[in-house]
Amino acid sequence: MSDFNVFYPEGKKITIKGEEFSIKPFVLKNRTKAIRLFADIFVQLAKANPGMSTKVSPEDIPNLISILISAADDKLKEIYELILERQKDWLDENITLKDEFEIITAIVEVNDIPFLFSQAKNLGAKLKQTNPTISEKQ
Repeated sequence: MSDFNVFYPEGKKITIKGEEFSIKPFVLKNRTKAIRLFADIFVQLAKANPGMSTKVSPEDIPNLISILISAADDKLKEIYELILERQKDWLDENITLKDEFEIITAIVEVNDIPFLFSQAKNLGAKLKQTNPTISEKQ
């Protein structure tokens, strides 16, 4: 991971409905599921917006939130559930659009999602080179 963890070693605090949450770096227990969810989101985004750049920085999140929500709403809810450790019903009743901006920005900043995405893309390209039966649809 990059230097983002230097700035957020304990996570980043956000408040939802008066309750404080700490968005922390992915750890072994949740990183695989989180990375899979983000990979699914990136695939959905690429399909919905073929010309979109794959380089995403924390500053880009406000511009991408509507695209993210329209392309991957269910996957985002799964990420929120994983990160906030709350059930989907609670999320549906309490998370506002403003909260989504804060949650996604914090996740990207704390976990350096652009770096993870670039690594996943590199790994996918290498796997396709070594195994030509792997397709874009997987």
